[in-house]
Amino acid sequence: PGSTLWDLKWCANDNDEEYNRLVDGDLYNHFQNNREITTKAGLMRCLRDLAVAEQACIDSFFPRCYDMSQVSEREDFVQDFQRGAALNILLLHLKIKRAQDAGRGMGKYVC
Repeated sequence: PGSTLWDLKWCANDNDEEYNRLVDGDLYNHFQNNREITTKAGLMRCLRDLAVAEQACIDSFFPRCYDMSQVSEREDFVQDFQRGAALNILLLHLKIKRAQDAGRGMGKYVC
């Protein structure tokens, strides 16, 4: 940290201090003031704004995502996870019951 003897600076996060130290020819793996599309949370917020402003259905091309730094988003994630788990259990029981009804199951199915 703090060394100036490099050609490519690779950092997980960027800050203004790092940009101020750059000189001509230095390569850095970030674009300054561009978090809106270069972070997952920033991109998600931009797409949600688009959905509201343009009535775009972002769910048709962008997967569900959550900003875990927001309490309400964490709660939404937990609820979504629980619903998905419950649905998978229901589908498994349905598959077992159908297999039994078709004579492929072993013994009586009781849920």
